[in-house]
Amino acid sequence: MKKLTLFVLMVSLGLSHTAYSGIEKSKSPDNPNGIEVSIHSDLDVYGVQFDLSYDTDALSLTEDDIISLVGGIDKVYSKVNDAEGFAKVIMFSMQGDRIMQEGASSVMDFKFTGDILNGQADITISNLILAGVNGIAIDCDSDASFDLNFGMPLETSLNKNFPNPFNPSTTIPFQLEKAGYVSLKVYDMSGSLVKTIASEYRDAGSYEVIWNGLNNDGQQVASGQYILKMSAPSYSNTLQMTFIK
Repeated sequence: MKKLTLFVLMVSLGLSHTAYSGIEKSKSPDNPNGIEVSIHSDLDVYGVQFDLSYDTDALSLTEDDIISLVGGIDKVYSKVNDAEGFAKVIMFSMQGDRIMQEGASSVMDFKFTGDILNGQADITISNLILAGVNGIAIDCDSDASFDLNFGMPLETSLNKNFPNPFNPSTTIPFQLEKAGYVSLKVYDMSGSLVKTIASEYRDAGSYEVIWNGLNNDGQQVASGQYILKMSAPSYSNTLQMTFIK
Protein backbone atom coordinates (compact mmCIF):
# COMPACT_ATOMS: atom_id res chain seq x y z
CA MET A 1 0.00 0.00 0.00
CA LYS A 2 1.52 3.28 -1.08
CA LYS A 3 2.20 5.99 1.47
CA LEU A 4 0.56 9.38 1.17
CA THR A 5 1.52 12.58 2.90
CA LEU A 6 -1.37 13.84 4.99
CA PHE A 7 -2.14 17.53 4.96
CA VAL A 8 -3.36 18.93 8.27
CA LEU A 9 -6.25 21.35 8.17
CA MET A 10 -5.27 24.59 9.87
CA VAL A 11 -8.37 25.89 11.60
CA SER A 12 -9.03 28.54 14.17
CA LEU A 13 -11.87 29.07 16.61
CA GLY A 14 -15.06 30.28 15.01
CA LEU A 15 -18.70 30.93 15.75
CA SER A 16 -21.09 28.07 16.45
CA HIS A 17 -22.91 26.71 13.40
CA THR A 18 -24.99 23.66 12.55
CA ALA A 19 -22.99 20.97 10.80
CA TYR A 20 -22.74 17.19 10.85
CA SER A 21 -21.81 14.22 8.71
CA GLY A 22 -23.97 11.46 7.30
CA ILE A 23 -23.46 8.04 5.75
CA GLU A 24 -25.65 6.33 3.19
CA LYS A 25 -25.29 3.52 0.70
CA SER A 26 -23.38 4.46 -2.42
CA LYS A 27 -25.50 5.50 -5.41
CA SER A 28 -22.87 4.22 -7.81
CA PRO A 29 -24.15 1.09 -9.64
CA ASP A 30 -20.64 -0.43 -9.66
CA ASN A 31 -20.25 0.00 -5.90
CA PRO A 32 -22.92 -2.24 -4.32
CA ASN A 33 -21.04 -2.59 -1.03
CA GLY A 34 -19.95 1.03 -0.83
CA ILE A 35 -21.01 4.10 1.10
CA GLU A 36 -21.18 7.81 0.51
CA VAL A 37 -20.18 10.34 3.14
CA SER A 38 -22.22 13.53 3.07
CA ILE A 39 -21.78 16.79 4.92
CA HIS A 40 -24.62 18.98 6.20
CA SER A 41 -23.60 22.55 6.99
CA ASP A 42 -25.18 26.00 7.11
CA LEU A 43 -21.88 27.49 5.93
CA ASP A 44 -19.75 26.88 2.86
CA VAL A 45 -17.15 24.17 3.49
CA TYR A 46 -13.52 24.41 2.32
CA GLY A 47 -11.99 21.47 4.17
CA VAL A 48 -13.09 18.16 5.70
CA GLN A 49 -11.22 15.86 8.05
CA PHE A 50 -12.45 12.82 9.97
CA ASP A 51 -11.60 9.33 11.16
CA LEU A 52 -13.52 6.37 9.79
CA SER A 53 -13.80 3.03 11.60
CA TYR A 54 -15.35 -0.06 10.04
CA ASP A 55 -16.06 -3.70 10.75
CA THR A 56 -13.07 -5.74 9.55
CA ASP A 57 -15.07 -8.98 9.79
CA ALA A 58 -17.22 -7.78 6.89
CA LEU A 59 -15.35 -4.99 5.14
CA SER A 60 -11.98 -4.25 3.57
CA LEU A 61 -10.66 -0.91 2.28
CA THR A 62 -7.61 0.59 0.56
CA GLU A 63 -6.56 4.19 0.03
CA ASP A 64 -7.37 3.89 -3.68
CA ASP A 65 -10.96 2.95 -2.76
CA ILE A 66 -11.73 6.42 -1.34
CA ILE A 67 -13.01 8.55 -4.20
CA SER A 68 -13.90 12.25 -4.38
CA LEU A 69 -17.44 13.15 -5.43
CA VAL A 70 -16.62 16.86 -5.59
CA GLY A 71 -16.04 18.40 -9.01
CA GLY A 72 -12.60 19.94 -9.34
CA ILE A 73 -11.16 17.86 -6.49
CA ASP A 74 -9.98 14.54 -7.85
CA LYS A 75 -8.05 13.34 -4.83
CA VAL A 76 -8.84 12.46 -1.24
CA TYR A 77 -5.85 12.30 1.11
CA SER A 78 -6.05 9.27 3.36
CA LYS A 79 -4.15 6.78 5.46
CA VAL A 80 -5.81 3.38 5.85
CA ASN A 81 -5.01 0.68 8.39
CA ASP A 82 -7.15 -2.13 7.02
CA ALA A 83 -5.99 -4.63 9.64
CA GLU A 84 -7.52 -2.48 12.37
CA GLY A 85 -10.42 -1.14 10.29
CA PHE A 86 -9.37 2.50 10.55
CA ALA A 87 -8.86 5.34 8.07
CA LYS A 88 -7.91 8.98 8.54
CA VAL A 89 -9.38 11.04 5.72
CA ILE A 90 -8.78 14.63 4.60
CA MET A 91 -10.29 16.54 1.68
CA PHE A 92 -9.45 20.07 0.58
CA SER A 93 -8.48 21.99 -2.55
CA MET A 94 -4.81 22.86 -3.09
CA GLN A 95 -6.09 26.07 -4.70
CA GLY A 96 -8.25 26.93 -1.72
CA ASP A 97 -11.48 26.34 -3.62
CA ARG A 98 -14.77 25.65 -1.89
CA ILE A 99 -15.68 21.97 -1.47
CA MET A 100 -19.41 22.56 -1.09
CA GLN A 101 -21.93 25.32 -0.67
CA GLU A 102 -24.04 25.57 2.45
CA GLY A 103 -26.62 22.82 2.61
CA ALA A 104 -26.05 19.10 2.15
CA SER A 105 -23.84 17.32 -0.33
CA SER A 106 -22.14 13.95 -0.79
CA VAL A 107 -18.40 14.55 -0.79
CA MET A 108 -16.74 11.16 -1.11
CA ASP A 109 -17.37 7.53 -1.97
CA PHE A 110 -15.88 4.53 -0.13
CA LYS A 111 -15.60 1.39 -2.24
CA PHE A 112 -15.53 -1.37 0.37
CA THR A 113 -15.06 -5.00 -0.56
CA GLY A 114 -16.18 -8.00 1.43
CA ASP A 115 -18.65 -10.86 1.60
CA ILE A 116 -21.64 -8.85 2.79
CA LEU A 117 -24.35 -9.43 0.19
CA ASN A 118 -26.88 -10.07 2.94
CA GLY A 119 -25.28 -8.66 6.03
CA GLN A 120 -24.77 -5.70 8.30
CA ALA A 121 -21.63 -3.70 8.87
CA ASP A 122 -20.87 -1.08 11.50
CA ILE A 123 -19.27 2.15 10.26
CA THR A 124 -18.34 5.08 12.50
CA ILE A 125 -17.22 8.64 11.79
CA SER A 126 -15.33 10.38 14.59
CA ASN A 127 -13.23 13.49 15.16
CA LEU A 128 -14.96 15.38 12.36
CA ILE A 129 -13.43 18.78 11.58
CA LEU A 130 -14.93 21.18 9.04
CA ALA A 131 -13.13 24.30 7.83
CA GLY A 132 -14.96 27.30 6.45
CA VAL A 133 -13.65 30.27 4.51
CA ASN A 134 -10.14 31.36 5.55
CA GLY A 135 -9.79 28.18 7.63
CA ILE A 136 -12.35 29.24 10.24
CA ALA A 137 -13.63 26.19 12.11
CA ILE A 138 -17.27 25.23 11.65
CA ASP A 139 -18.67 23.90 14.89
CA CYS A 140 -20.08 20.43 14.23
CA ASP A 141 -21.05 17.10 15.73
CA SER A 142 -17.73 15.26 15.72
CA ASP A 143 -18.93 11.68 16.17
CA ALA A 144 -21.59 9.56 14.51
CA SER A 145 -22.22 5.81 14.25
CA PHE A 146 -24.16 4.01 11.56
CA ASP A 147 -25.34 0.44 11.00
CA LEU A 148 -25.67 -0.25 7.30
CA ASN A 149 -27.43 -3.19 5.72
CA PHE A 150 -25.65 -4.14 2.52
CA GLY A 151 -27.46 -5.97 -0.23
CA MET A 152 -30.73 -6.15 1.70
CA PRO A 153 -33.84 -5.89 -0.48
CA LEU A 154 -35.54 -2.50 -0.56
CA GLU A 155 -38.93 -4.17 -1.03
CA THR A 156 -40.61 -7.54 -0.79
CA SER A 157 -41.08 -9.11 -4.21
CA LEU A 158 -41.68 -12.34 -6.11
CA ASN A 159 -39.65 -12.82 -9.29
CA LYS A 160 -40.38 -14.95 -12.33
CA ASN A 161 -39.35 -18.57 -12.05
CA PHE A 162 -36.72 -20.00 -14.36
CA PRO A 163 -36.79 -21.94 -16.53
CA ASN A 164 -40.40 -21.62 -17.56
CA PRO A 165 -41.76 -23.88 -19.04
CA PHE A 166 -39.75 -26.39 -17.01
CA ASN A 167 -38.92 -30.04 -16.53
CA PRO A 168 -37.89 -31.48 -14.14
CA SER A 169 -37.58 -28.44 -11.82
CA THR A 170 -37.77 -24.66 -11.70
CA THR A 171 -36.16 -22.02 -9.47
CA ILE A 172 -38.31 -19.34 -7.83
CA PRO A 173 -36.50 -16.21 -6.54
CA PHE A 174 -38.05 -13.91 -3.97
CA GLN A 175 -37.00 -11.12 -1.63
CA LEU A 176 -38.14 -10.06 1.83
CA GLU A 177 -37.74 -6.45 2.89
CA LYS A 178 -38.37 -7.40 6.51
CA ALA A 179 -38.43 -10.58 8.51
CA GLY A 180 -41.68 -12.46 8.93
CA TYR A 181 -43.77 -15.46 8.06
CA VAL A 182 -43.69 -16.37 4.37
CA SER A 183 -45.53 -19.04 2.43
CA LEU A 184 -45.15 -20.21 -1.17
CA LYS A 185 -47.88 -22.54 -2.40
CA VAL A 186 -48.63 -24.06 -5.81
CA TYR A 187 -52.23 -24.39 -7.02
CA ASP A 188 -53.68 -25.95 -10.14
CA MET A 189 -55.89 -23.93 -12.46
CA SER A 190 -59.01 -25.07 -10.58
CA GLY A 191 -57.67 -23.53 -7.36
CA SER A 192 -56.78 -26.77 -5.57
CA LEU A 193 -53.61 -26.82 -3.49
CA VAL A 194 -50.92 -28.92 -5.17
CA LYS A 195 -47.71 -28.23 -3.25
CA THR A 196 -46.59 -26.20 -0.25
CA ILE A 197 -43.01 -25.21 -1.07
CA ALA A 198 -42.41 -23.02 1.98
CA SER A 199 -44.36 -22.10 5.10
CA GLU A 200 -42.04 -20.65 7.70
CA TYR A 201 -40.49 -17.60 9.35
CA ARG A 202 -37.57 -16.10 7.42
CA ASP A 203 -35.23 -13.19 8.01
CA ALA A 204 -35.07 -10.28 5.57
CA GLY A 205 -32.97 -11.13 2.53
CA SER A 206 -32.93 -12.66 -0.93
CA TYR A 207 -33.89 -16.29 -1.43
CA GLU A 208 -34.44 -18.97 -4.04
CA VAL A 209 -36.63 -22.06 -3.70
CA ILE A 210 -36.96 -24.98 -6.12
CA TRP A 211 -40.10 -26.80 -7.15
CA ASN A 212 -39.41 -30.22 -8.65
CA GLY A 213 -42.87 -30.76 -10.10
CA LEU A 214 -44.05 -33.04 -7.29
CA ASN A 215 -47.24 -32.58 -5.29
CA ASN A 216 -47.61 -32.86 -1.51
CA ASP A 217 -47.90 -36.66 -1.84
CA GLY A 218 -44.59 -36.88 -3.69
CA GLN A 219 -46.25 -37.68 -7.02
CA GLN A 220 -45.34 -36.10 -10.37
CA VAL A 221 -47.92 -33.52 -11.44
CA ALA A 222 -49.51 -33.56 -14.88
CA SER A 223 -48.30 -31.32 -17.68
CA GLY A 224 -50.02 -27.96 -17.62
CA GLN A 225 -50.14 -24.56 -15.97
CA TYR A 226 -49.90 -23.90 -12.25
CA ILE A 227 -50.23 -20.84 -10.06
CA LEU A 228 -47.65 -20.02 -7.39
CA LYS A 229 -48.90 -17.76 -4.59
CA MET A 230 -46.51 -15.99 -2.24
CA SER A 231 -47.72 -14.46 1.02
CA ALA A 232 -45.50 -12.37 3.31
CA PRO A 233 -45.97 -9.46 5.75
CA SER A 234 -48.06 -6.81 3.93
CA TYR A 235 -47.46 -8.62 0.64
CA SER A 236 -49.22 -11.09 -1.65
CA ASN A 237 -48.52 -11.96 -5.26
CA THR A 238 -48.87 -14.78 -7.79
CA LEU A 239 -47.14 -16.03 -10.91
CA GLN A 240 -47.97 -18.64 -13.52
CA MET A 241 -45.70 -21.62 -14.18
CA THR A 242 -45.86 -24.27 -16.89
CA PHE A 243 -44.76 -27.86 -16.31
CA ILE A 244 -44.12 -30.06 -19.35
CA LYS A 245 -43.29 -33.76 -19.55
